[in-house]
Amino acid sequence: MKLFYVAVMALLLGGCASTNTKDPDICRRSAEFTKKLANRDTRVDYETITEETSEKSEFYEITPLKVFSGIESANLNGANLTLTMTVNSLFEQFSAPVVKTIVQSKYEAHPLTGTFTPVGLGVWMVHPEEMNAFTNGCVAKEKESSYSDKTRKVKTGKSEWRPTQKNHKILVSGFDKDYVFVVAPTDVINLTSVISNTKLSKNTNLKVTCLDCDLLGAEEQNLYKDAKTSIELNYDFRPIKESLLEAKKGQIAEEERIKSERAKRDKEASNLNAIQAQETLNAERQKQRVPLDGFKNQCKELGFKAGSTDFGNCVLQLNETK
Repeated sequence: MKLFYVAVMALLLGGCASTNTKDPDICRRSAEFTKKLANRDTRVDYETITEETSEKSEFYEITPLKVFSGIESANLNGANLTLTMTVNSLFEQFSAPVVKTIVQSKYEAHPLTGTFTPVGLGVWMVHPEEMNAFTNGCVAKEKESSYSDKTRKVKTGKSEWRPTQKNHKILVSGFDKDYVFVVAPTDVINLTSVISNTKLSKNTNLKVTCLDCDLLGAEEQNLYKDAKTSIELNYDFRPIKESLLEAKKGQIAEEERIKSERAKRDKEASNLNAIQAQETLNAERQKQRVPLDGFKNQCKELGFKAGSTDFGNCVLQLNETK
């Protein structure tokens, strides 16, 4: 009897509050008890709670404070102008508190079928934690994650220069007129059409200018000493233009050859079609001529003189009645 009272007191003390567990399976098993004993499903409410931690996360802002860009070098290889450009951006570092997000499931309690019934007591003896959850409710963590609360970001006082990608407007001067190209740092500018359309009598003094580069201040220029906004080149484009003209002549000659061959093939096909059409017509005429010869012989046998009107009428009548 003393042992029974001890057991009851233990149940009272252990079952007076909802069960908190990190294992959702315990709550699910208690829900199965509900379905069997109470003959209905357990209601489950999901709740998302946040907990601030003592951790901090550091990150760099996506938008740079400033962008430094300039031309380091320019090289010509035939009609191709290759630029080496410096594009660097300054990003500022921030710190933000780390917040933990917890999604938890809350299973309702069913005290009327709990540990204080004979059935509940029997179940408790075998599965005490599940039965306690069944009796008093159960709360379990389903998943947990964390994030930086950037709405409360603060500067760390640190910053960092990083290479970035940016298109630039490049002005090429020195030909008959100026040309503007929009290029990425790794693009190659093809000057084929420019050279072909320019009258060249001597070396060309070429100036390559970045229209939207920014060297910023003295501090940045000291970091990237080779960068500049324009570079000048002296280059003889005449051999390139001559080779382009020769290539153009070759291309035109090839196009004319292909055109001539196509016209020849078309003419041969037309002649072949005409021959086939004539052969078909001759065959049809031959088919018509064979019965006419027979009609003529019949008319001769009937006593009509060839070439006379009566002979012609005889042949015509035989042809109509065939």
